[in-house]
Amino acid sequence: MSSSARQGQRNRNRDDRRRARRSGAITASGSDGVDLKSTFQPLANTEVEQVHRAALDVLAETGMATPTPAICELALSKGCELRDDGRLLFPCALVEDTLAQAAREFVVHGRHPEFDFMALSGHVNFCTGGAAVSMLDIIETYALGYVAPTEP
Repeated sequence: MSSSARQGQRNRNRDDRRRARRSGAITASGSDGVDLKSTFQPLANTEVEQVHRAALDVLAETGMATPTPAICELALSKGCELRDDGRLLFPCALVEDTLAQAAREFVVHGRHPEFDFMALSGHVNFCTGGAAVSMLDIIETYALGYVAPTEP
């Protein structure tokens, strides 16, 4: 297939996808109706629990450095502790209760309603959260959201 023929095919496929989005044929489960729920499990359930417990320990013992006054006010009213060194500690029970109340599904809104999709717990979802996609080059120095060249 020639380069121009491949380009023409891609354009036809893109046009088909756009028509499908406009017609409502694309659903939260995928353009072809296939469920996007992932069966990929890189960790065993016991390993997931170990990671969860370690995260709870970090939040309870190390906490968060230099919280803003607004965060402090809200967190302290919910039962967090502010250490003398300024670190905000999150009790395990508070974190567990917050996770139990967290939404298991929500709409990720696009710029236009036809680009909205439902983020579902246990499903694979891709979005930028509104931020531009970026890549970190570990060879360069990363600072304040951008990659800056290192000094020789």
